[in-house]
Amino acid sequence: MSCDDNNDFCVMSDRLAIENQNFLNRFQQLGELRLRLFYTAEHVLPVEFYKPLQMNLISSLTLQPFCASPAGILEYLPSVDILTIARPLMKIFVQAELIRPLLKALCSDDILKCQDVNTLFRSQSLATKIIHEQMKFFGQHYLMISIKPVIDMIYCERKCCEIDPMKLKEGDSLESNKLNLIVYGEIAFSRVVDSSHRCPLVLREMFSDLRELAAHHFPGRADVQRLVLVSFIIMRFFAAALMNPKSFGLKRDQPEGIVCRTLVLLSKILQRLSNCVVSANLLTEKEPWLSSVLERFTDEQHQIAMLKFLNTISMAENDIDVNDGNLSVLRDGFFIERKIRKKRRILRNLVNQKRRYVVLTENEICWQKTKADSEPKGRMLLQEVSQIEPVVDAKNVFRIASPDCEIQFQAPSTVEMNEWIVQIQKQRKRQLMIALRTSESTDAFEIDAERELEAIHMILYENAETLKHWKNALEGTEIPSGHPSIPAALRDQLERSTDPEQAKQLFHNSLQEILHGTLMIEKSHDEIINRFIKQMRYSKGKREIPSVDDNYLLLKSRFRKTINT
Repeated sequence: MSCDDNNDFCVMSDRLAIENQNFLNRFQQLGELRLRLFYTAEHVLPVEFYKPLQMNLISSLTLQPFCASPAGILEYLPSVDILTIARPLMKIFVQAELIRPLLKALCSDDILKCQDVNTLFRSQSLATKIIHEQMKFFGQHYLMISIKPVIDMIYCERKCCEIDPMKLKEGDSLESNKLNLIVYGEIAFSRVVDSSHRCPLVLREMFSDLRELAAHHFPGRADVQRLVLVSFIIMRFFAAALMNPKSFGLKRDQPEGIVCRTLVLLSKILQRLSNCVVSANLLTEKEPWLSSVLERFTDEQHQIAMLKFLNTISMAENDIDVNDGNLSVLRDGFFIERKIRKKRRILRNLVNQKRRYVVLTENEICWQKTKADSEPKGRMLLQEVSQIEPVVDAKNVFRIASPDCEIQFQAPSTVEMNEWIVQIQKQRKRQLMIALRTSESTDAFEIDAERELEAIHMILYENAETLKHWKNALEGTEIPSGHPSIPAALRDQLERSTDPEQAKQLFHNSLQEILHGTLMIEKSHDEIINRFIKQMRYSKGKREIPSVDDNYLLLKSRFRKTINT
């Protein structure tokens, strides 16, 4: 719930505000800062109150058919945005380390419901939404080190890549634009297909499970296995991140103009290439002006690289070979090495000055005599770096130190020195974060279980009346006019199950459990809120709390209806 624009909330006492205003009046040339604040009130109980709900959701994995279980019913609630269900449900099962069996159950249902293999996993189902949310949750760093560099390059260079004759502006060169698009396309393609070893283990396990499901339901159809992988890793991850970098946390602002168009074209190239790998059919002439570029990216070499990527990305084993050739070069350049002789440091700083080619990769910084050298003269793992700082009284010189060694480099300019320091520090922090993830454990990702369970509870609470009518309908009572009936898709699944009567009984029991659990949680909310409001009303310090009346209204808003089971 967001506060109205006219509401003011005190962030300091009146006395301090007056003193600060008097102080600022002496500096009329200072700039102004405008804040846009959103105030959200969430009433979350301790985790023990949500244990029955949590157990109902988790026990759904052992029930058949899954659609009749408490977790399976969520997908069929009317007028509910599936995303509001998918996000908390994904986090609840991730924390319980049961996300893999949940996705297997949901995806199996999707496969059974699919009538055309070409549209498999293309709909907005609970399964596809949970997978999408899981990729965004665990794949943030993966996107940062794979395609963000090319997105940054496009934002910075702002080169025109428009090749649609109908959209060319006066003075634009079609050939120049086409060359720009091909260059960006090759860079983006390489960063995708060369990134499989950087993909988090939890995502590789998910892709492996998807591939196994496709192989089980469509034996002998390798094309369907590739289709399933492409539907997610390309369509809903890389291509989607290119088209909307802000949504994936890669950029603060949405791309506009030339940048936006370039990213759209790159996304098209990636999608069309992946479709070509999935299907042997010729590319459609939907956009003939793009054909000449697509012919380059859909040749045998590009298809083989994409196939290799799809195969590697769906390997669950945590033993993908990572060699120096797989590591991205984040920055390189020539410097003067200034290596201090420790034995004579007290007497004077005697240095050897030698020209070095320095390379910063994802996990280390190394240096060598020339760019053509096959072996570096020295290297330092970023995880082991303890200090990166400019050297005092030395022009454009910065030092990098670890417990075992120290080296100094003199940059061509102050600007370049600062850029290198910043980039090394950023990459070092990323490597330290990765190191904290023991075996890529999900413990490294913060999940507030109580908050996610409360989100599911609120969805069930808001739909309690509908669920009650569904339960009554199974008992023989007609659903009142104007209330949603049991969805036809859910009825069909119950009828097609091995034992329809048993499936309907399970559905009835699940509804009963949901309604009872929702009632218990809501009673706990009522008791705690009433106790809190009573305490606030009779508190001596009420007048000192500027927004206490608003808190009354926000908390009272929970009392909307009574649940009868």
